[in-house]
Amino acid sequence: MCFISYLVDSSNRGEVLHMKKIFTAAVMLICTTTAWGQVDCESYKTGKFVLRSPEYGDAYITRTRKYQKEKVTNPNTGEVTKLKDRIVWIDDCTYRLIPVKIDDPEGVVGDEILTFKIIETGEDYYVVKVTGLPGEPTVVRVDRL
Repeated sequence: MCFISYLVDSSNRGEVLHMKKIFTAAVMLICTTTAWGQVDCESYKTGKFVLRSPEYGDAYITRTRKYQKEKVTNPNTGEVTKLKDRIVWIDDCTYRLIPVKIDDPEGVVGDEILTFKIIETGEDYYVVKVTGLPGEPTVVRVDRL
């Protein structure tokens, strides 16, 4: 029996009321925990963050309204890479980084313009989908410092 047809059948009135209470409680729980899937991107437009990577070294990020600076120390070589990008917000949760200055002694950082879409936020982190690199889009977590 389809769930909708079950609700319409008047002989199940007591069960229907019970089901409505369960359904209402479930909807309220979803609304309070996910805010209907909305993400709070505004609080991540500026600040200090870290993208953790044991393999490549943690990227320490400082973001202002106009620029983003990154500093990464390679855990294997000790070499320090510094980047400065102009940040352009496309919409509330999507931004583009345009390289301004690249100080990369190992020569591994390209000068691609990358696009970042914030797809999830938490109290002290956000998750972005990065496009503009060769291959599939990359999804990474960035923590607030």
